[in-house]
Amino acid sequence: MIERFNFYDIYGYVLPGALLLGLFWWPIGLLTATWPPTALSSAVLALVAAYIVGHIIDNLSSAAFPSTFRDKGGRKRVPSDLLFDKAQDEILSQRLWDLKEPIADQIKTDFGINVQANADWNANLKGSRSAAFLKCRNVLIRAKTAAYAEQQQGMYVLMRGCAAAFFLAFALYIGIAVGGLYRYSSPPSPNPRLGLLACVIVALVFAFAALAFQRRPSVDERQARAVVFWAALGALAFAGLIGGRQFQVTNSIIDVPPQLQQALKEEKDPAKFAAGQNALDRWRVKQQIQSHTIVLMLGSAAIAAVLAALCLAAYRAFAVNFAVTVYRDYYRSSTDPPQDDTTTDGDQP
Repeated sequence: MIERFNFYDIYGYVLPGALLLGLFWWPIGLLTATWPPTALSSAVLALVAAYIVGHIIDNLSSAAFPSTFRDKGGRKRVPSDLLFDKAQDEILSQRLWDLKEPIADQIKTDFGINVQANADWNANLKGSRSAAFLKCRNVLIRAKTAAYAEQQQGMYVLMRGCAAAFFLAFALYIGIAVGGLYRYSSPPSPNPRLGLLACVIVALVFAFAALAFQRRPSVDERQARAVVFWAALGALAFAGLIGGRQFQVTNSIIDVPPQLQQALKEEKDPAKFAAGQNALDRWRVKQQIQSHTIVLMLGSAAIAAVLAALCLAAYRAFAVNFAVTVYRDYYRSSTDPPQDDTTTDGDQP
């Protein structure tokens, strides 16, 4: 397990998982002034949790944010397919410039696959170009020259995971802000356990949905994962609304009671006086933060939305760079490529 742990695990799983856990902890830390412990054992557990959560994010985000682009005909196509289209028809096809036809000729010579560079697109080309891309990538892997292409793949997976994490955090923050506004505008519900019950109901709905998808092989598995991601987005917004509705916050800063101030002034022990003063300072900061909960959550949601959009744009750019890098590096190193390799270890963007 440890021997196979590589940079893809860090870029694809650990970093996005850690980001999501941190984003989820942010409102808890603001509202309760409780932050994660810094002990080594806690850090190890956090890394394990981030790795597990990162796998879940990768599985769902790969379906929710496919690396496809619409061509002029409105068809969703992957970059490795679009790159061989006519330069005047598709903007992505300009990324290969004058290497497009030489690469196509080399692919035909090495693998007997005609990708038809600069030809009008048809349905038969999809399979040919997909097979060509996989073979080109395997040439680089077997020749141990795929480092730069794998770096591009790691970056687009990282950006996709970060975009998913920011989208989920945005839903949670908006829910908390709306729940806080609702609390101020109307009396809180009499039983705070209703919020927990609502979250349990949401979890049960997801569990039954997962079982339903598992028992219906006819359901498009990729589409099902995309539905789960967007449903999770809605569930987080709902959970945030319940949390913001139930959490006890203050509308204004509460002054320190006079008796506490007097007790602190009369304290003779310097150590106890310093500890009491620090406790009061932390209490004041907590009250100040809670008095601006809605504004802080709305601001956090706005920042999360902007970062999600930026990460999504970067993800699509790196996905294109990945395909371009594979083709260019293959062309430069294709002197005697293997003729019998038809498998790949990674996903085609």
